[in-house]
Amino acid sequence: MEIRRATLTDIGQIQLLYYHTIQAVNSRQYTQQQIEIWVSGCFNPEMWRHKIMGQHFFVAENAAMLTGFASITPNGYLDYLFVHKNHQQKGVASALLKELLQTAQNLQLAKIWAEVSITARPFFLHKGFELTRTFVTMVNNVAFNDAVMTLYLHQ
Repeated sequence: MEIRRATLTDIGQIQLLYYHTIQAVNSRQYTQQQIEIWVSGCFNPEMWRHKIMGQHFFVAENAAMLTGFASITPNGYLDYLFVHKNHQQKGVASALLKELLQTAQNLQLAKIWAEVSITARPFFLHKGFELTRTFVTMVNNVAFNDAVMTLYLHQ
């Protein structure tokens, strides 16, 4: 597995990975209505271009196939950490998180944080993140239970 910076040519694979992962993996904890809302904007190349250009955005690749992607903003917001539905529990998320943590160290950040899905909370807890707060977000009159999780970095 190789971790590298994302490029604009990765957008097509990123969109598909995001869509299919949410449909397959997150459907265990979310209703179909929530899933449909969650994926509704994923096929927006301009949004992904903006994220890739404006964040520290990485992809995990195995034999030219994207197996995951992750990004962090310059101020420490972990925006994405997604692993292909067929590559769960194989160390992809850990490898991507390691790259994000190295980036955070290079940026001399004191902490990183993320809005974490119900599905991903156990992974983040295992990696030392603390549950900072929980809240409900309403999107199109549908409630989503969200959580902010924070990892304090030791400089």
